[in-house]
Amino acid sequence: MNTFYEELLERIENKKIRNMFIKINDTELDEKITELLYRLKLPLNEGTAYISMAIKILNEEMKCYDGNSVIYVVARALEECEKNVNMCITHSIATAWLRMDINVMTKIFGVYKWNKAPSNPEFITACVKFIQTGVKW
Repeated sequence: MNTFYEELLERIENKKIRNMFIKINDTELDEKITELLYRLKLPLNEGTAYISMAIKILNEEMKCYDGNSVIYVVARALEECEKNVNMCITHSIATAWLRMDINVMTKIFGVYKWNKAPSNPEFITACVKFIQTGVKW
């Protein structure tokens, strides 16, 4: 495992995010998220880790948060600047959009304006809804 992800998980554990009733060690959800992010061709960087965490939080607490507020929750949980988290996520989404596979994107986002990447909240919400529907590849 990459040391960045180990450090990130350690920081998450230290911040007691479990108090927010988030299942950090849900292996089935982790596998679904990993497969989804792999199929979307997201780069292995900070932004992808933030997206993964935002998907976990939004999957568990869909009634409490929306796509915008979950980015703020991720930033506060990791003691990062919200602007930095937002920019890292934007970079990851833009990179994935350049590498996109039309079939995968259509399966997740449906009919979409393909000339520009979705916003951070749109992307995270679409990923969560795709995981919750349980569609097979």
